[in-house]
Amino acid sequence: MTAFFSDIRAIFPAVDFLHIAQFASSEETRYYLKGVHIAPTPDGAHLVATDGHRLGVLRLPATEG
Repeated sequence: MTAFFSDIRAIFPAVDFLHIAQFASSEETRYYLKGVHIAPTPDGAHLVATDGHRLGVLRLPATEG
C-alpha cells in the first residue's frame, strides 16, 4: 500500500485549497480539527475539512501532466 501512495502526484490550484480550508476549525480547543484531509482517489482527489459544525468536501478530477 505504501507504493500506491508514494507514486501519487497531486497538482491542483491553491485557490481550491483555500476554498476548503475555510471549513477547518480556528478554535484553540478544537486543535484536532485544524487541518484539511487530502484523500487520493482513482479519478482525482477529495479535500475534506470540518470545524465540528460545517463540513466541506471538494472533489477534484485527475489532471494529465
